[in-house]
Amino acid sequence: MNVTCPHCHRANDRTTCADPNNPDAQPNPGDVNLCFNCGGPSIFTEDSPRLPTEEELEQLLANPRIVHAQISIREIHLKAGNG
Repeated sequence: MNVTCPHCHRANDRTTCADPNNPDAQPNPGDVNLCFNCGGPSIFTEDSPRLPTEEELEQLLANPRIVHAQISIREIHLKAGNG
C-alpha cells in the first residue's frame, strides 16, 4: 500500500499493523498511521491519510503507545545517521 505522509509528503510504500493480535490487518478508515520518515501521525481515510484534527492530535499525543512509537522512529533514524 502506497501512502503519502500529509506532514512531510514522503511516499511510504509499506504499512504494518501494530496490533499483536492481528498482525496481517490492513488499515481501515479512522486507523492511525505514523510516518516512518518524520513520525507524524495521520488518520487513514478511504483514499489517503489525512492530518488529524486538533482534538485527535491531543488524544494521539496523550497515548503512550503512539509516543513510544514516535520515539522509536526517531531513534532508528539517529542510529542510522539520518537524524
